[in-house]
Amino acid sequence: MATVILRALWLAVALQMAVGTSRAAEPPAPNEAAAAESAPVQAADNEAAAAVRERRRNAYAGLMALMGIALTGVGLVAIVVIWGRHLRRANRKPLPSADLKDELWFLRARQDVDRAERELTTDESQNDED
Repeated sequence: MATVILRALWLAVALQMAVGTSRAAEPPAPNEAAAAESAPVQAADNEAAAAVRERRRNAYAGLMALMGIALTGVGLVAIVVIWGRHLRRANRKPLPSADLKDELWFLRARQDVDRAERELTTDESQNDED
């Protein structure tokens, strides 16, 4: 079995070498008349190729600009969504209670207010000592 595979491999290599040696090593040199006739054709081909390259470059630049605009838009929408979620969460959280000790403090006489302030400061100092 191995000999069959080796013979097939040797035959394939031999055919490749035979085909390779039968070909000319160098392509034939073009004659001057053919070169003179093909010069305008080559110039037109070069101009067409340059135009195609320019169109591709412009299309690529346009595509990149469009991608930039799309990514910027998606980023801005994401920022608005995140900001809205944060704002909604902040608005749903209850506010801290603001219990007043004496809701009618502004109707009291001045000496009562001073006494209440003194009591408040003594209560705070006792709490600090504990």
